[in-house]
Amino acid sequence: MALTDDLTSLYNRRGFLRAGNRLLSAAHREERWALLFYIDVDDLKSTNDSAGHAAGDSLLTRTAQVLRSVFRDTDVIGR
Repeated sequence: MALTDDLTSLYNRRGFLRAGNRLLSAAHREERWALLFYIDVDDLKSTNDSAGHAAGDSLLTRTAQVLRSVFRDTDVIGR
């Protein structure tokens, strides 16, 4: 079963839950904090509707690139 999203190469729901649970377990074991950020891409549907799905896909891939550049390799990023 796939753990990553084909378009963005970020974790999909299944991958995010697995990796996130591992991260939370490690944080609990080591008595460390963990943070969860939720980011919403505003008006993605209207981008798809007005400019087409290729434009929406581009928006998602660019967003994924920004997230990968901001967060550490050890952080869990999902779509």
